[in-house]
Amino acid sequence: MANLLEILNKVAIVPDLILVMLLAAYFVREAQRRNLRALDWLHLDEGMTFALSTMVLVFFLALRFIATVLWYNLGQKLLPVQMLFLMAILGIITGLTLMVRAITKPYHGNSMWLLTLAATISVAGALMFG
Repeated sequence: MANLLEILNKVAIVPDLILVMLLAAYFVREAQRRNLRALDWLHLDEGMTFALSTMVLVFFLALRFIATVLWYNLGQKLLPVQMLFLMAILGIITGLTLMVRAITKPYHGNSMWLLTLAATISVAGALMFG
């Protein structure tokens, strides 16, 4: 079973990285089409905000798949692999929170995504210190 999990983690990297590249190409095209400047990225419409949050999530999912493959191949006691897992998991949480923000901000303002962030931090604190 462990061998199958290792293979599936390696396989999952492929569509994940393809999606990251497709989303990056989409953003380049849209930025050119809309003449977006650096500060314009802070005030995107709903669709672009959701696409950007999806890219953040998918990128960090790829990082987690890579960390899992390294863990299988190099062992779990290597500090760089643990740091890679930490970065990936924090990035995934960030991407998910950004997705909640993209979906709820137009209808609920900032309350839902801030509530999501507060709940996430609360659960993390309870698990770490409780």
